[in-house]
Amino acid sequence: EDEEVVKQVNIEAQKMVKKTKMNKKIISILPDVIDSTIHAIEVLSNKKISKKSVKIQLLESTIRDEVVISTVGFYGDVDAIFFLIMDKGDVQNVCKILLPEKFSFEELSDAFSEFANMISGKILQRLKAKNINAEATMPRIFDKISEVKKLESTKHGVQINFNIENRDMILFLTN
Repeated sequence: EDEEVVKQVNIEAQKMVKKTKMNKKIISILPDVIDSTIHAIEVLSNKKISKKSVKIQLLESTIRDEVVISTVGFYGDVDAIFFLIMDKGDVQNVCKILLPEKFSFEELSDAFSEFANMISGKILQRLKAKNINAEATMPRIFDKISEVKKLESTKHGVQINFNIENRDMILFLTN
């Protein structure tokens, strides 16, 4: 499936070469980002995730309910920003082992930040195994897609839309 994703991204990239600053390094780490993220979510939520679409585009949210967004920057041999956009209920499910029975949005944000930190650590391990040296920033958490779009409104990236039990999840990777 990784080869299929990279093939789809390469097709999209050829169409967008003149419009974006996407580079081969970003596309080359995509399978590591996808695998690390999906594996962690499936293990912690006990839910199966399926891929719906892969496109190079501006960030576009298909999630209409309350969302929680994590961003992590990578720098070194590869410079990239990773966004994980999930329905608030799915975030609660994934982070349930890190949360008390009753919790505030601040506690949910802290738990999702820890979860994103685990994912970025796994991504860094996979990159190191490929002799790609990189570091990661601490995750930032947002609760409004508009806040993230202000940061990345003019950047194209690879957007992968996923499905978790008929709910959308978005992974967006840009430079």
